[in-house]
Amino acid sequence: MIESDDPEERRRRIEAEQAGANLGAVLGLTISAVMALTEEEEIEEQEYVNERYAEEEYRREQSM
Repeated sequence: MIESDDPEERRRRIEAEQAGANLGAVLGLTISAVMALTEEEEIEEQEYVNERYAEEEYRREQSM
């Protein structure tokens, strides 16, 4: 990277780097939150399926 002696140019470059870092942090947090919610929904769905399966098995046993 070419360094500039112009203080305004240097300030803009530093601000751009900070904005990029902030954006990366926000994206990382957002992706983490979405993944956590998706995982939670998958767990809840699997629990529901397991409960329905257990109920069906119980009904089959009772009808024998």
